[in-house]
Amino acid sequence: MSAKGNKRRSPTHKGSDPSYALHKIQARRRNRNIFAILTVIIVVAVLAGIAIFVSGGGGGTIAVGATVPSFTLGEVSASGLTGNSITVSSHNGSVILLEFMVSWCPHCQNDAPIVQNIYQNYASSGVYILSVAQTWTDANGVTATVGTTQSFIQTYGSQYKYVMDMTGGVAKTYGVTGTPTFFVIDKTGKISAILVGEQTYATLSSAIQVALSR
Repeated sequence: MSAKGNKRRSPTHKGSDPSYALHKIQARRRNRNIFAILTVIIVVAVLAGIAIFVSGGGGGTIAVGATVPSFTLGEVSASGLTGNSITVSSHNGSVILLEFMVSWCPHCQNDAPIVQNIYQNYASSGVYILSVAQTWTDANGVTATVGTTQSFIQTYGSQYKYVMDMTGGVAKTYGVTGTPTFFVIDKTGKISAILVGEQTYATLSSAIQVALSR
């Protein structure tokens, strides 16, 4: 048989090989899937970074181990402004649970009975609790005031101390951008723990126990 008669089509001839076309389609699909997955990963990473920033990133500019910036603010109680001022550094030598809250915050409302329970169980150990109330405005245009903070204290029967951060300056100094945010301060005036968001009794109690043991 002549060489011409034995000539066969090359298996690598792409134009008419149906398996090649199928592989090409599958490769395109894989590339699209990989691109979609990478896009999702990038978006999630960006959103996670935004969430950390918005929440204060665990207290923002104040880190565990730092000496707390002192401040003096006017006290507010269930009866309104008392006319007294509280200076946080005057309680050095005690473990301090410092809470940043706002009256319309649902997480602060959920935590109020828990903080009261902490107060009842740890006051005898010398733990001092101070809530720094903000005058922020929520998404519906509701602004927290001395009056709403007063009502908050009445509603939850809080026996620990509250002060009003009327300008938000103290929250800014502490890097607080979301409530509730808790700072546990040890007896030397240094930050022992920073807890951002709604907390359980067990978490707060554990952080206080660590500070008391130092």
